[in-house]
Amino acid sequence: MYLNRLNDEQKDLFIDLCIHAAYANEKFVDEEKELINAYCDEMHLSDVRYESRKTLDDVTDRLTEISSKTELRIILLEIGALMLSDNVYDEHEQAFMKELAHRSGLTDKGLEEMFDCLKGLTSLYARIDTIINDD
Repeated sequence: MYLNRLNDEQKDLFIDLCIHAAYANEKFVDEEKELINAYCDEMHLSDVRYESRKTLDDVTDRLTEISSKTELRIILLEIGALMLSDNVYDEHEQAFMKELAHRSGLTDKGLEEMFDCLKGLTSLYARIDTIINDD
């Protein structure tokens, strides 16, 4: 939704970050691949990929160097959505997000608030889908 605000370098790094995030629990599932495809569509990237080009440290270091607080929050929000896309948010994914949030300057409380919003949005979409598909 907000990924169009990122520049080309940030978009490429974001895809690498998505891939690292998807592998946080060693399970790169179809729902995560589908969301990465949607992210690429949103960012007008034709090069959809599921293998990172850079290490996680390189990606996070560079993103924090070139991104504003707002851009980092956008990135975190979308990575959080990726983590929730398969309806599983296990301890490995939680640890990944906590580390990513700290590297980006987001507090634990801020991360919790972000996930509360994401879960509320997911619930709202589920209700809308029910209304649309009600026979």
